[in-house]
Formats: sequence, C-alpha cells, structure tokens
Amino acid sequence: MKHIETEAEYLKQWQEAGMTQAAIERVQPLVGRRNYIQMAPDPEGNQWSRWGGSPWLPAPVETPEERFLCQIAIHEIPEGPAKDQLPDEGFLFFFVHRKGRDKGHVLFLPKAADTPPTNSTRATSVQLVSHSVFLFPEYESDEFDELDLDAASGNAYMDWEEDYLEGAFSQIEEGNVLLGGWTEASTQVAKELKERSDDGWDLLLTLDPKENDAVVRSALGDIPFLTQRLFYFIKQEALQQANFNKTIARYGVK
Repeated sequence: MKHIETEAEYLKQWQEAGMTQAAIERVQPLVGRRNYIQMAPDPEGNQWSRWGGSPWLPAPVETPEERFLCQIAIHEIPEGPAKDQLPDEGFLFFFVHRKGRDKGHVLFLPKAADTPPTNSTRATSVQLVSHSVFLFPEYESDEFDELDLDAASGNAYMDWEEDYLEGAFSQIEEGNVLLGGWTEASTQVAKELKERSDDGWDLLLTLDPKENDAVVRSALGDIPFLTQRLFYFIKQEALQQANFNKTIARYGVK
C-alpha cells in the first residue's frame, strides 16, 4: 500500500475496503496529522544548516566544551506546521557531553558567524524537508470502540489498518528528524520523562547515524561516539516560549 498523501486517498480506500458511509463519517474525525522535519545531506552543499565540524558561533560567543553535533538555520526550514513551533529566525546549535553521557544542551542565537570556522570542511550541509503523516485511530483502542460501528465496517477497517501499518511509508522514518518525529523508540524514552513531571514534553531532535544511510555517508559518521540514537526533548511550554535552555538529551534504549 502506497503512502497516503491526501484525505481523498484514505476515504476512497475505506470505501473500497467495504466501510459504509455512516461508519466513515464516524471514524474520520479521529484522524490526525503529525508534522515533522527530515534532515538529510544537501547535494548542493550551500546550506547554513550543518552537522559535524565546528559550530558557526558569532563573536563573542565561545564554543562550549561539549561535543558539537549540528546547527539548524530556522529560516531554511520550509513553511509548515512543524516550523510554526519555532521562532521566525535564528539558529539552533546542539551539543552533547564529551564522554557520551545523557547530557546535552542547545544554544539558540539570533544569528550565526558571518564566516565559517577554519575546520568547517569536516561538516556536511544539511537539507531540511517538511513531512506530514496521517495518524489513524487504532481498531482496538477505547476511542474506536466508542464509535460502535457495525460489524462489517469494523472488520473492514481492521483489515485495512493491518495492511496500511505493514506498508513501508506508513511510519515516520528513523534517522535525523527535527520537531515532531515521534516514533515507538522516542515515545519509550520520553515515557520516563513524563512520569517524572506533569508537564508534557516535545521531541525537538533525533539523531541516528546507524539507521540513515545518507547520514552514514556524511560527516556525521566522523563523530565516533554517537553510536546509538540520541534524542533531545523539550517541555512544551519552553518550546512555546523559545526557551531552549530546558532541553534534555537522552540516548535510546539499547
């Protein structure tokens, strides 16, 4: 089953699966969207967003002692719901503990250096691409059960859901993702954070050189200590206030 890009596509598939129009109208309000930004090497090599090398920090900002991972130029992010969560302009610089511990921080600055550092050649220019995926209700969820669909429509939706979830394009891809790239792995890691606090957390960044072929071939592969998936979480309130001092870095579960 191919990736669904429009509402009309899944409505047509539901009809073809055997769902009645009344059932479709009940299920449709439960369909949501997840917006996120994929990071990949830029073939043109002329983006301000980069990973590897050294950060393009403007004077008099000093480079932190932690290891630098990547920088994101907000103005290079395509317009869309994911970008709407960030300030209109500025740069995000991501760092992690030199010994690979679950400790990192993010610098948010209004601008970057006018000229790149001398060792910026070890960096790879990053292209930022906006994506959006539909979130369909689970057949076995309480929310779906409350719809009280007729048996034929319920079974038709269950069969359709199984086929769709088996598709290669039905889930957010692992790899390097900015904002909203929630996956089963990131949700598992965030669960511990949410249990410690009543405040919600958003996924700010995911880095994973192991599961993204494009990254393995890039300069990010030159950072040997990054051997497993790394997540940066930020409180929802802090993200709304553009306060990136409250980010928390966590490695994925092995």
